[in-house]
Amino acid sequence: MTPGDRYGYLVILRESSRAANGGRRYVCLCACGRETTQRWQDLRAGNVVSCGCIGRLGRIASLNARNVRAAHERKQQRGIDAESLGVLYSIARAA
Repeated sequence: MTPGDRYGYLVILRESSRAANGGRRYVCLCACGRETTQRWQDLRAGNVVSCGCIGRLGRIASLNARNVRAAHERKQQRGIDAESLGVLYSIARAA
């Protein structure tokens, strides 16, 4: 592993001090701009692909999708939406 190698969203900057068990660790720069230190085994195996920002973005997207669905369900529970109301008015005028 050399500086400049890319693993997912991480780019290796330099080797860090060794872990207590003698394992190699590397300081990496994530695509989001954050620096993180990762074990070389995790980088090579693909267990780590970002500083954690990808997981945060996934959770945020999941929450947003859940909120949109909940708002849509609340709108449907209120009764007639604007489009259906317009159709009803047009039918009433025709009669």
